[in-house]
Amino acid sequence: MQIGPKLRALLIPYLVPGVAILAAALTSMQSPLLAVCVLFLTPAILTPLAHNFNRLGAKKCAENDAFMLEACGSGAISHFRLLYRQLPANPRCRVCFVPFGGIGRLLRISPSRKNPNFCRSCIDSSPEGVHDTEVGVLFVDIRGFTAWSSARPASVVAERVSHFYELASRVLMQDDALIEFVGDQVMALYLPAFPSLRGRTSDAMLNAAERLVAEAQREPGPDPLRFGIGINFGVASIGNVRKGARKDFTAVGDVVNTAARLQAAAGPNEIVVAEAVYKTLTAPPERAEPRDIDAKGKREPLPVYILRPDAAA
Repeated sequence: MQIGPKLRALLIPYLVPGVAILAAALTSMQSPLLAVCVLFLTPAILTPLAHNFNRLGAKKCAENDAFMLEACGSGAISHFRLLYRQLPANPRCRVCFVPFGGIGRLLRISPSRKNPNFCRSCIDSSPEGVHDTEVGVLFVDIRGFTAWSSARPASVVAERVSHFYELASRVLMQDDALIEFVGDQVMALYLPAFPSLRGRTSDAMLNAAERLVAEAQREPGPDPLRFGIGINFGVASIGNVRKGARKDFTAVGDVVNTAARLQAAAGPNEIVVAEAVYKTLTAPPERAEPRDIDAKGKREPLPVYILRPDAAA
């Protein structure tokens, strides 16, 4: 009899504690002290096998590119969260709740390089391959950067780019976005399959964009960063894509290209919101200016909404 993928996803989280209890029960006949040691040591030995590029996880992802996203969407990830939240201590992966601190540090549970709020197994461990799924895409770049950088030393330019990356990462990762740096641009991916996003993906993207503009304007100095931001939502191909000698978890498709075009159409400290995003906002801002814009590669003008957070402040 074969076990279906959904049933396997339900059983896997209970494998570690089940083995621990069984081993403890067997050893208790020899020594109660040994049974206690086995009960605690077994999870310590087996837990890393569920993380950091274990062969079982890689095999499941190889069989199904969408394994992790489907586990999130189906609710099966909740069973992992029930188990891992019992292990000390914070901080934790915000998808599966496995700890990075406490026992997680001892077991070398590592955060993802795409977003340290997630573990490597939840994001990085999938093999090459993509899966079509809904995703929110936010593009942001520094307005006037080319002209500004042409008149300054390379060290000053590098320092400004590094500061931009740090600021964008700090603000955007608060809502569990996956970050990708491209020159003087940042692309943030918001996956509705994540338990922390679900139906609030559009709201999370717009709030993050507004916070990013506000944070930059509050920074001291005569030359604050000014951003152009584009936000879109739709179906894209998500997964690990080969980039030269390494693979990278990213999104490709028209929804991504369109988000980049919206960002290019934004003025300094403007947020260009696609109609697909605006219509799914919980409370669409009344100050948004409807507009049709011409975008490269599009035959028809795109209906969008323009927001200027600094003007509303």
